[in-house]
Amino acid sequence: MSTERYVVVKGSAGAGLGDRVRAVLVAAAYAQRCGRTLVVDWRDGVYAPAGVNAFPLLFDVVGLPYACDTPLDLTTRPGVWSGRLDRQFHELWEEEGETQWDLEAVTAKYSFDLSKLDYGEDALVMWDFHQWPKVLGEFARGRADAHSEEALLSRACRQFLRPSRQVAMRAAEPCARAQLSIGVHVRSTLEAAAQRGIVPLSHYVSTIRRLLGREGASSVFVATDNIEVETALRAAVPGVWSNSKWFPAPGQPLHLPGNAPDPLRSAQDALVDLLTLGAAKWLVTVSNSSFSIISRALSESAPDRRITLTPRGGVGGRIRGALARALKRTSLRRP
Repeated sequence: MSTERYVVVKGSAGAGLGDRVRAVLVAAAYAQRCGRTLVVDWRDGVYAPAGVNAFPLLFDVVGLPYACDTPLDLTTRPGVWSGRLDRQFHELWEEEGETQWDLEAVTAKYSFDLSKLDYGEDALVMWDFHQWPKVLGEFARGRADAHSEEALLSRACRQFLRPSRQVAMRAAEPCARAQLSIGVHVRSTLEAAAQRGIVPLSHYVSTIRRLLGREGASSVFVATDNIEVETALRAAVPGVWSNSKWFPAPGQPLHLPGNAPDPLRSAQDALVDLLTLGAAKWLVTVSNSSFSIISRALSESAPDRRITLTPRGGVGGRIRGALARALKRTSLRRP
């Protein structure tokens, strides 16, 4: 029986890279506080072939103990993971006969409660980032920015995560170029529009035009999941550039299982985009996207050079109905 104690982070097949990174940062902050070893298990087949852990192919963990796996005969919290630490979240979801997605109930069943520090179980398992406020106080103790979740995410990013060597090498040239650029992240999928609302592309264009030429910002780096958005921005403003990557059909997510021809390459491309955004002289992002949130956490620009746009409150009328029908036809929803 192992005497080591762990915090284990499982991937959620419905979550993009930004959501997953936020979950890892929450787990890392908690693990440091409790003196536990961090384990990140992304073997769910989203970013690498099923059974291959994509996390160490994308990131290195620094600043706290890290292991690639755990023994199987550990006591667990929640108990649903007992004897099943080698399983993935979506596998347990199916084995448990789940059919309805209720965030609060699913979090309570498959993630431990981060408000407690004195668990006796060997392995504490989680999949979500939504419990971040429960670790804010301890992680922020004595800091002037304790009120700011994004400031604390930035601290956790810099303290615990580094891109893998391969990703860092790929990101070196675009990051250097981005230091004279406006970095722009545009999330534009049917799912995002239906669930969270959208920022009209005209708002991005007017913001970019206002910033161009300020203090040497002479080009525009665009990171988006929609090739039509990139094409429209290239036509609307000068100096637009992007990193080369595969795109899905317009409106479809990059990360859902089965979408990308090379899932690991797509995940590496997404991380290179995040690092490039973080290196930009100015940053224009959206308020409610985890990808945008992590790009702001990585940002090397001054706070007053980070402009956050807020989506309009959902899409209405016939557009909302059309989006909902399209989502019902095309989206694969998995935990």
